[in-house]
Amino acid sequence: MDFLLKIDSKIRQMASHLAQRLQLSLVCYCMFSLFIKWSEYFAQWRNQILSIRSIKIITNDQKQAFLKSLIQQFIHWQVCTVLLVVAFLPYTFLFWRYVFDYGDVRYLTHAVIVHALWGMSWVMISLPLAQTWYDW
Repeated sequence: MDFLLKIDSKIRQMASHLAQRLQLSLVCYCMFSLFIKWSEYFAQWRNQILSIRSIKIITNDQKQAFLKSLIQQFIHWQVCTVLLVVAFLPYTFLFWRYVFDYGDVRYLTHAVIVHALWGMSWVMISLPLAQTWYDW
């Protein structure tokens, strides 16, 4: 009977580990899909700004339009940053509890990867604003 309990425990542990890896794979797939969309958006936005910059004499209306685009980018960045925090903050609490409180180092790799994705996401979200600010 003791032998069966050990096997059952190993199977549960393997199933838990597999579920964790599948979840991480799904998160990575979704994040890289978003990265592709954000990089397309950034390229389009950069081309739009470069076309404005290539104008030799900028009128007041064009300055106002560029200032409005800077304000829109800032608001867009703020909303996306808040959404990103809301999406990733539960992971932080989960990993903190499992890794530091319970001492379960199996979650450490997952935690590092998810938080690296969080950082890369924030950089991708910040690029259009940074480009707009730089060109302003």
